[in-house]
Amino acid sequence: MCEMCGYVGRKKAAAPILLEYGKRVEGLWSGYITGIGVQDADGSLEMKKTLGYSKHWEEKFDASALKGTVGFFHSRTGAAKGVGHERYGHPFISDDATCMAVSQGAWGIFAENYGSPCIRKIGNMLLEQGRSFCSADKNEWERYHLLSDGTRVHMSDVVTVLCDQLMRKYNDPFKAMRETALTIREESATMFMFKEYPGHLFGINMNQRLCAYFHEDGISVATCSLAFGNERVNTMEIPGNSLFDITPDGIKIEKLSDEFQLWEKIPAGMLESFFNWCKNTPNTLLAHVMDNVLKTNYPDNVLRHVPTHELFEQLYFDGKLFITNKEYPGIGVENSIRSEINVK
Repeated sequence: MCEMCGYVGRKKAAAPILLEYGKRVEGLWSGYITGIGVQDADGSLEMKKTLGYSKHWEEKFDASALKGTVGFFHSRTGAAKGVGHERYGHPFISDDATCMAVSQGAWGIFAENYGSPCIRKIGNMLLEQGRSFCSADKNEWERYHLLSDGTRVHMSDVVTVLCDQLMRKYNDPFKAMRETALTIREESATMFMFKEYPGHLFGINMNQRLCAYFHEDGISVATCSLAFGNERVNTMEIPGNSLFDITPDGIKIEKLSDEFQLWEKIPAGMLESFFNWCKNTPNTLLAHVMDNVLKTNYPDNVLRHVPTHELFEQLYFDGKLFITNKEYPGIGVENSIRSEINVK
């Protein structure tokens, strides 16, 4: 799991705001590789990313130098540990610089029928069509997908280029995203910016948490509403099994596919179980709560959304929990950061 945020504004520069959003949530689940991507008014796309958490990003880059009122922030999970290079962090950009994306999630129930063989098949198909990948590198990191040209690539890079290729075919973001999601199936949420559609933030949400916050300058979106500040704000949930298009004036949502049926029943007692785990397990992490307390309430092999962030937010904004951010060994010399959770 990763943490990510998006911003679609009318006048304010997105990057400085996204950086502040990211600082509030990066330690909850990520902090190993940090990236920000923005889109200028003319549609041009630009990104900056580095190993480590936001402190290291700020040491290398200036958020105010990234121009554009639309963009996204991404902080990668500890699954990135050992990969050794920021090329495997988000965002990813297509080889023609017309599509940029960030994603968070995992294969989940689709691992057996899709997974690495699917990425290799689609990646090799795109190579044959003359496309290339920004994450491509000849190395021995087996967690990345080996293509026919001897390079290994990140799966989200393949998703980005596939969606861009489908945009060439359809010139319709919803058609391109739908076919992408049906071709490479994963339990994830992915946000896109397309050069030909400035002022829009598009996305696919299979079953992850994304909440939208409406404000004076436009609309923001994040995996955790703590990104928007330390006080509770009203947000709108972007549902699973959906495609979306966010502009400063609103959100358009369509159903992704009738093929997918989300498990909608929320098991009883999850908020109390969450709190009790934190009470009995000092300095716990959000991932530990999900794995040890929440996921165990669901049947195996069903497409479900586990409301980890939502339960955390309720307890946090009710004043029952607090977090302490601590640096933690990351990749190479750059540190990661962890938000330890405790009961007040």
